[in-house]
Amino acid sequence: MTILITGASGNIGGAVARELAAAGRPVILTSRDPGAITAPPGSSAEVRRLDYDDPSSYDAALRGATSALIIAPPADPRAYERMEPFIRAMAASEVAHAVVISAVMAETDEDFSLRKIERAVEESGIRFTHLRSQWYMNSLTSGVFAPMAAAGEIALPTGFGRVALVDPADVAEAAAAVLRDPSRHEGAAYALTGPEPFDWLGVAKLCSEYFGRPIDYRPISDDEYRAICRDAGIPGPVVEFLIGLYAAIRDGRAAHTSTAVRELTGREPRDLRAFLAEAAATGSIHGAEPLGSPGGGR
Repeated sequence: MTILITGASGNIGGAVARELAAAGRPVILTSRDPGAITAPPGSSAEVRRLDYDDPSSYDAALRGATSALIIAPPADPRAYERMEPFIRAMAASEVAHAVVISAVMAETDEDFSLRKIERAVEESGIRFTHLRSQWYMNSLTSGVFAPMAAAGEIALPTGFGRVALVDPADVAEAAAAVLRDPSRHEGAAYALTGPEPFDWLGVAKLCSEYFGRPIDYRPISDDEYRAICRDAGIPGPVVEFLIGLYAAIRDGRAAHTSTAVRELTGREPRDLRAFLAEAAATGSIHGAEPLGSPGGGR
């Protein structure tokens, strides 16, 4: 069984590739920029170009693959429109099972782009498994919230709703487990969360502790967030996409936790404190000083 991994230059795709290569599974690693992919050392992984916006890249990328990990472009409100032609091409190929990286609560909104991608795979005739992940913990250290944390204030239209952030390494390990034995998970959908929900005031306090400097949280309105994003040059459709996700936190719909990480990996999901402690120890926090440097960490 040869496993196609989309988005192999990213955090999740790259980590899944390493997990599968370590288990001796043949993998095809794809990205719109193959040069950005780092193949696991000692593996026989093939690196291929796959650009959702270029249908001429589909056949070569899919050749020989019998299962696939599907990762949508992040925070892209047009992800479904861009990916639907590829899903049709995948259905016409030898791929028999697709694991879709989606988002918690995608199933509650049929107009949500990730739910449309899930449904397109479901209706394609390919066997499927959906992995619906919560916001990633590394959004605080290197992702969308990292610049705010580095500036000392996380300002979001999330009120005091709670969210059970998940370690992306747990998501990758869960995906690799499904891909190693997809028949056991056919037709299933798993919500992948961390073990404990925090409101953003609690998140900011933990970041302060581990980043080694004061970080505040300020709840703001949707309109204030729009203005901040407009000044930062973020496209309007992306902003509205994010506001929809933040509303789910504000309304209390993102606070639940699940046992899916344990069910799929055999171990408990990593909590936010442990994640931030490791990030601080390794100096992988955006704009932070590593532990051991003056003022760095605990």
